[in-house]
Amino acid sequence: MSSLQVGVGRIDITPRSAVPMAGYPIIRPIDGGPPDHTGYVGRSSDSVDVADPTFARAVAVTAGPHTAVLVSLDVCLVTAAVTAEVRRRVRDAHGIPERNLMLVATHNHSGPDFTGHWAPVDPDVPASVVDSVVRAVDAAVGSREPATAGVHVGHLPDLTINRRDAAGPVDPDVPVLRFDRADGTCLALVYGFASHPVIIGAHNRSISGEFPGLCSSLLEAVPGGPRVALFLNGAAGNINPRAFPYTTAENVVLAGRHSQAPRVRSFPAAARFATALAGEVLRTAAVTPTGVLRPEQDVGGSIRTVEAPLKPADQLDRLLRHITHSPAVAAGWRATRRLSIEVSLLRLGPLVLLGIPGEPFVETALRLQASGPHAVLRVAGYANDYPGYLPPPEEMARNRYESIATPLSSDGVERVLDEAAALAASVPLGPGKAGVAR
Repeated sequence: MSSLQVGVGRIDITPRSAVPMAGYPIIRPIDGGPPDHTGYVGRSSDSVDVADPTFARAVAVTAGPHTAVLVSLDVCLVTAAVTAEVRRRVRDAHGIPERNLMLVATHNHSGPDFTGHWAPVDPDVPASVVDSVVRAVDAAVGSREPATAGVHVGHLPDLTINRRDAAGPVDPDVPVLRFDRADGTCLALVYGFASHPVIIGAHNRSISGEFPGLCSSLLEAVPGGPRVALFLNGAAGNINPRAFPYTTAENVVLAGRHSQAPRVRSFPAAARFATALAGEVLRTAAVTPTGVLRPEQDVGGSIRTVEAPLKPADQLDRLLRHITHSPAVAAGWRATRRLSIEVSLLRLGPLVLLGIPGEPFVETALRLQASGPHAVLRVAGYANDYPGYLPPPEEMARNRYESIATPLSSDGVERVLDEAAALAASVPLGPGKAGVAR
């Protein structure tokens, strides 16, 4: 049996001045374009104030000689360059191999575009965020203490909808990894849910963590709750929140295009969603037993890189005419015919995370999570990089927003998803599935 050491860190990364905001780019009509954007309104100005703070949250887990680090940011996306710099600095400071650190974005659509993906940013901004992430990791590594771990999966079926097909699948699971101190009190929660954080609409100019940030802050404020509650988005490429009342099963974005907009696309609506999610996380955590790691519950990571072809030049031009991107991103895509894309795997004892960059569709996660031999395998989307949407091949052929919005060709997407499946299958067999708290 492995002794376990766990530490946590949380650093405020809220912008202190006006910045470009992420998640709602300017979209221009094109001939034969997708029908998804009827009534779409993008952002055309920077932030004006702060509604609630945004954070970098880190959990460091050590078992025997191995340490793994998971970091979640209340931002829309992270890039390979940011991940590489964080990994380099953490390796140099703590000797933790690059493969043992996963950096994920919550995919927050009410936060800053700190990477300059859609609009140019001050070059000092990405550097300051990297500094904050490294400080969060330093705090987590430096605060490790004896701990026990357990994982359970909750269930929240009423909050989301498949935005490509209202009758299509969603992922209602709420995986919760609980770490307890030696005295039995909760030290950290790592929890997941698959949904676009788009409840607060494009009209908003106030920085916020959206429902993931609000949910984590709620969990951290509960008496006896965790010091850090770290959110992982799942395969949310085609998953949106429902508008309240959730039983009507209406996509919040579509509901926001008629008279309900002030009610369903608002900060109170995001807080309601966050509260519902926090309740299920707390319920699941409360019934999760923790214990020392079993020998087969390893701690560590692995990385595979795939060369993914881009779309032909005319299709890339169509994408860039339709959706505004920064000149640097557009030039980078036009200068190459393929992207080197990483898929990764991080083992945190009883929870195995399959990190897929960008926006995989829910069908991919449901297939991988059902076939995994591990106690709990979960897809973490928006991990380590952002190559855009990753629709399955049959969806790439359709004239829809997500199919156009990715720079990858259908073959490129398929290569990434095939590599993710192969990486998931490479994990040694575990003792069987963990319980589901329903």
